[in-house]
Amino acid sequence: MDKNHVAVILEDISGKFDLVLEGHDVLRKAIQDTREELLEKINLVDFKVETLNNKVENVKDELNQKIDGVKDSLDNKIDGVKDSLDNKIDGVKDSLDNKIDGVKDSLDNKIDEVKDSLDKKIDGVKDSLDKKIDEVKDQLNRKIDCVKGSLDKKMDAVEMKLGNKIDAVASDLTAHRKDTEAHSSVYKVKDT
Repeated sequence: MDKNHVAVILEDISGKFDLVLEGHDVLRKAIQDTREELLEKINLVDFKVETLNNKVENVKDELNQKIDGVKDSLDNKIDGVKDSLDNKIDGVKDSLDNKIDGVKDSLDNKIDEVKDSLDKKIDGVKDSLDKKIDEVKDQLNRKIDCVKGSLDKKMDAVEMKLGNKIDAVASDLTAHRKDTEAHSSVYKVKDT
């Protein structure tokens, strides 16, 4: 073998190294792009969670205002009935004692019924909101797990492809070295 043949072989090896390096650059870019896409998706999920939290707070504030309004209204009605009854009782106390006791019992029952009804409604709204929040939380957790699983699979595939390509280049270099050593009279291989 002459110097030109050795130069051609070295140029071919150099070309293969260039291809390997280009492959590494492409894979590095693909990994970076995948990482940036994941960060965008995570930021979107964070935004959605924050928006949901704001909506839950708004619903909570609205319910508190409505409950306060109902309470004030009931307090005014009860106070009005009490004042009216007090005035009537003062005027005809002796003749209406039995009737007043009946009205008092009736009002107490109505107040208890309204209170029980409001307690049930408030508990129902709370349970419904808790359920919705848990559902949204579960959905977000599933989506995050799905994205994480997908990225893990992609990273494993990229790692496997890189490993296979590196092994192939190493195998080619080993075969080339053996070939070169087999022709030791033509080539002289020195380890540096």
